[in-house]
Amino acid sequence: MDHLIHIEQTPRAAEKPPLHRTSNDAGFKIKHGDIYEQSSFSSDFLTKLDNEYNEVARTLQAFNKNVFPDGHRDLEQDAPTNDDVLQVVRQAEATRVSSTHGRHLRWSTLLLESCTASLDAHSVLLCAFPRGERYRSLLYRALQSVIKASAGYYKVAEGLSQALIEINEAVFSIRDVCLDESLTVLSPVATLYSQIFLFFGEFMYWYTKKAKCRLLQSHHQDFYSDLQYLVQVIRGTCSSINLGLVDTTHLAVAIGMKGGTNLSRATLYQMEEARLSQAGLKGTDRHVASQNTIIRQLLWEIQKDASERKRMADEKDILLSQLFHLLEQKVHSFEKRGKDEVAVTAMALEDIGMRFHQFHLSLDLD
Repeated sequence: MDHLIHIEQTPRAAEKPPLHRTSNDAGFKIKHGDIYEQSSFSSDFLTKLDNEYNEVARTLQAFNKNVFPDGHRDLEQDAPTNDDVLQVVRQAEATRVSSTHGRHLRWSTLLLESCTASLDAHSVLLCAFPRGERYRSLLYRALQSVIKASAGYYKVAEGLSQALIEINEAVFSIRDVCLDESLTVLSPVATLYSQIFLFFGEFMYWYTKKAKCRLLQSHHQDFYSDLQYLVQVIRGTCSSINLGLVDTTHLAVAIGMKGGTNLSRATLYQMEEARLSQAGLKGTDRHVASQNTIIRQLLWEIQKDASERKRMADEKDILLSQLFHLLEQKVHSFEKRGKDEVAVTAMALEDIGMRFHQFHLSLDLD
């Protein structure tokens, strides 16, 4: 990647450090306050969508300034088109062509096909809302930024591509849903895009955190596994829209399918539930939800690390046992071969002695 993320200096002691994780933490220094005027509609689902829109708008502006300090204005068009997004995808694909990783190029190609097929579906669904054009514009700008930012990092690009492909395919599956002004359809669609905006905010926070620690180049950084359950919830929301159902069990089902101990599943569920609860909140409520998410993430990481250490210790014991067993087999093999060689040597010496004795007898006879 041409531009390393800019890491700002620690604020002076007199300054109050930022508290809001998603938009201000990890290098984000944008002040609070909605960039765009809130919608006059009082419907709860529209208010939550507006809140998440404002949150991601702030986060995206800060993200672009930190990751692309010299070219962030190119990513801040008021109304990017489908062709603008596809152009960024093709540029990212061109960056990856030079990579020696075949899978990397495969994900790039699949992402291009996915975006080509799904962008119109995003437009149709979002433009059913009173401020739909602004929602669509933000979604497209977020797509451009995260794809461009990840292009130079193999594992990040692979994980992001996989997540975006799954989200795009899910959205494409509901492209023909009957959109009217009733809350029956618009409410779950608003919930869906609140979750999608949350996904982009979580990716930008994850990317910035890893960049500050200089971990983006590491092949051990698996972005998809960190947000796979949020992606599955988004896919589940799309399935519910297709079926005309109101289903809030997607997260529990997704985590229940992954196995693991009951304790680990419970901790994972609490973390992902806390992450998902941020969608649509603002102000103090958002801050509390963000802090709760951080705490749940720390608890989950501690438990996961302990589980990983136990697994490695168990594997070490198994490997040592296998090594000792192999060494015993080798020792027994050498002992058996040594005994066989001694027996053969004794027989050979006995045979030589008999021949020598016969030779002497023949000399005496002569």
